[in-house]
Amino acid sequence: MTNPEHLNTPLQRNSVSVYLIILVALSSCYGQLNAFTQVAQYTPSIGVVLLATFLLLSGKIKNFQKSSTQSVICGAIITLSALLGAMLSQDAQSALYALVFIFTWMAILVILQKYTMTAILRSFAYGGFVSVLIYLAMSGFKIQGALTISGNEFSTGDRATGPFTSHPNLIAHNMAIFTILAVVLAPSEKTIGKLILYGTAIFATLILLSTASRGGLVALVTALIIATTITHRKNLKHLLLIFSLLVVAGIYIALFQSEYIDRLILIMDLNSSSRGLNSGLSGRQQLWSMVFSQFFTINIPFFWGGGFRNAWLSNFISAVDNGYIVIIAETGFISLIIILARLAFVLLRSAKRVKLTPNSMDAAIVGLVSFILIESIVARYFLAIGNPASFLILFLIVAGAKGYIIEKRYPLPQNTL
Repeated sequence: MTNPEHLNTPLQRNSVSVYLIILVALSSCYGQLNAFTQVAQYTPSIGVVLLATFLLLSGKIKNFQKSSTQSVICGAIITLSALLGAMLSQDAQSALYALVFIFTWMAILVILQKYTMTAILRSFAYGGFVSVLIYLAMSGFKIQGALTISGNEFSTGDRATGPFTSHPNLIAHNMAIFTILAVVLAPSEKTIGKLILYGTAIFATLILLSTASRGGLVALVTALIIATTITHRKNLKHLLLIFSLLVVAGIYIALFQSEYIDRLILIMDLNSSSRGLNSGLSGRQQLWSMVFSQFFTINIPFFWGGGFRNAWLSNFISAVDNGYIVIIAETGFISLIIILARLAFVLLRSAKRVKLTPNSMDAAIVGLVSFILIESIVARYFLAIGNPASFLILFLIVAGAKGYIIEKRYPLPQNTL
């Protein structure tokens, strides 16, 4: 039977990194408000490069895991694919971004030699707390957006863009990841940690709802169901408790806050003329068709892509909301296979481990990977370095199934592998 003590295995007893918390918080300020918030998208890359440099120069990294060689090769293939596309299209900015990407990849690889994945996940979770706090404070502690709409009409203008005027889907992307981390990691924290993380989950979910991001909401709910079911499948009491709490919350809202149900129905309306199925998935189908028409051309060579943020994709199709298509367009089909394979192995290994020995780290990884695979059908943030959520997913991609645990420091029972 699963219980909180069982979840709090030695894998979970790791300190958090204040440095990573600050890094997550600062990169959450990415938006269009001014030049500073636009530059914030490079905060994660700069931050990890500085941290990796410190670890190397201080001698804290004695040797590298055997799986590091495979990770270097994968990162090099993705980068070379993007560089090839950038050079063929003579896109200097795209080539520069490819260099930023490989430096970021290598810096993450160095960090993974020092920090366990549990420490990294906890750091991002508490970074999420600070990020949510910044969002609320900069917004005057008001969550405005879809939560405040009324009537029978809903427009894109009703969606919250946050204090930094970010895209609503990007805000939802980050808040969903923070929610998954908070909900899954909270049971293994002490009382104060539980309060902090559960509070983060509540407000992050409310912020997500204010953005009216249907893809983010559906992916979040599905990922939480998967992670919770796998982790607590043998603990019927725990699952019933969660279900009962959700039913009670639903009844309370229906009786005393019914306007929120009306707003949720309005947000999720699939027959909406501007955001429903009749609009071609909010115009996505038309954009996808435009990308498909460029496969095997100089714009998108398909197998190696046209380069990160290549000019054609940025200038003519600025919102191709499908992470899989974007990866092919930027780094090629070969890179997509590499990325999906590494995440698939991480997901399968964590799912197997958490079934045998329930622990919050593997449960969180299952939730995170499930979320990004589902959300990427209607969002373009799969492979990115400018926001905390995609940045965390990149940690998992770089680590791979064999590299996300420093097994020498935290040996596992033989039957969990």
